[in-house]
Amino acid sequence: AANRRAKAVLFLSATPADKPQHIYYLERIGIMEGKSSAEQLRHLGMTLVDVQYRDKDTQQIRTQKVWMPDQTVSDAERARRFTELFDRMTESGAMIKREISLKGVDVGIVNVNLPPEGHALQDEIVKFFGAKNGDIRTLRGPLKAICLGNMRRQQEPFKVAPTVLLTQRELAQGRQVMIFVSRVNESEVGRNVTVMTPFGPQKVRDVLMSSEGTVKLLRNALKEAGIEDIVELHGEADEDALVALKKFNDGKARVCIATIESGGTGINADDTVGNRPRTIVVVTAPFGATDAVQASGRIWRPRRESIS
Repeated sequence: AANRRAKAVLFLSATPADKPQHIYYLERIGIMEGKSSAEQLRHLGMTLVDVQYRDKDTQQIRTQKVWMPDQTVSDAERARRFTELFDRMTESGAMIKREISLKGVDVGIVNVNLPPEGHALQDEIVKFFGAKNGDIRTLRGPLKAICLGNMRRQQEPFKVAPTVLLTQRELAQGRQVMIFVSRVNESEVGRNVTVMTPFGPQKVRDVLMSSEGTVKLLRNALKEAGIEDIVELHGEADEDALVALKKFNDGKARVCIATIESGGTGINADDTVGNRPRTIVVVTAPFGATDAVQASGRIWRPRRESIS
């Protein structure tokens, strides 16, 4: 409503518009192309479905209508329709898109095989959350998601040694390395349970295991390998983010350990001189492709002299 009342509106975003609902905000630039919002979304390959959720205040189950991908339209076709729409908006002058070519960017995936103790740990987690016969497929709903999340987090320490080897290889080639991890602090596998006490039922924390945060594990492993020039970009870092980033950009620190939340947005860590190309190592891939694109965008940016 405020967009409609304003005399003029300028929409700015540093992140991709990755949800179909975002086009609502762009109504004033003519993005509906003469259609109603519902007609345009259906044309783009979306459909309106009923989604149930639990009200946080009343704990009642409620139903809400949400736009979701129409399963009769392929993902590729839906992406083509959205792309063509935004291209038309750009051609009409209603949008300015900045898209950086990824030509010259090499992407590789390193599979880390868990050692026997890693597999045993994963099995313990599955059993801890009540899977029948240790089979995670017997878990349902949020419990399964919680179990998988814990399994994912507890795999990260086993990726430290391969990450050090990758870092050594890239440094030897004259590159600087930015490493994205997902765990900063100690991570535990636990759940809240209710137990009977002389004072009645009490909620307590049942903890199966815990492991050191990956940032500390990785930093110590890198130092043991002789790599001392390290900075960190995350919420618990001792050094100011701008100071740490300057050290990395100036080449005083060849390695930066970061989280995608802190190091994946709002920073420029690209090689502006051309003598120290960058390598990104993502220890645990984010759930969303948008986060992965943003992370890579920290070190792959347009040349400043090419911007007018």
